[in-house]
Amino acid sequence: MSRFSNTRADVQQKLMELARVEIDDAFEVMGDPDSPSALYPAALSQLALARAEINQRAEINQGIAAASAAEHLNRITNAIARVTTARAEFGDGITFVLGQGNLMY
Repeated sequence: MSRFSNTRADVQQKLMELARVEIDDAFEVMGDPDSPSALYPAALSQLALARAEINQRAEINQGIAAASAAEHLNRITNAIARVTTARAEFGDGITFVLGQGNLMY
């Protein structure tokens, strides 16, 4: 992302929106992190933090709403780290890689 700076910022923002939708899907499957019946509450906590990093609400001024390429990069880097931490809650050896047919951009 850093090599593109703000080139095609619209595409970069759309990709962040898609990441947020995927995180929302995880919440639908795993449940509310505050519920005692939630699956993997530690992972849900990390996913909530990742979602906050890419949130589009301007009053938070994070991720999608960030004014600069550097801020976009910082927020998405933080979100990726949090998702990676959440993934570790599910076990080791998760190596699924998307193929060309799955890529949108």
